[in-house]
Amino acid sequence: MKLKLMRKTNWLLAGTMMAAAGLCGCGGGEEEVAPAGDISAEVEAYYAADPEFFTFATPEDIPADLEWKDGSEQEDIGSPEATKGGTYNYYV
Repeated sequence: MKLKLMRKTNWLLAGTMMAAAGLCGCGGGEEEVAPAGDISAEVEAYYAADPEFFTFATPEDIPADLEWKDGSEQEDIGSPEATKGGTYNYYV
């Protein structure tokens, strides 16, 4: 009987704690939200204020003799006897 009561108490305590944690995220102070609209002029002025920092390029600016590397020549990490592939399960 005592064990049954402890289990019930634990469930009630856990439920109360979850409800309290959920309610902690509700409400709060008023946050200032930027108005929606076109800010293109502001962005252009920001970029123009520091032209040394920003670089704008096109695909034509890429060198023709550039050698692309994708890492496929690298050795595998881990044991050679390990099974390759698989599924990564992550639960929140």
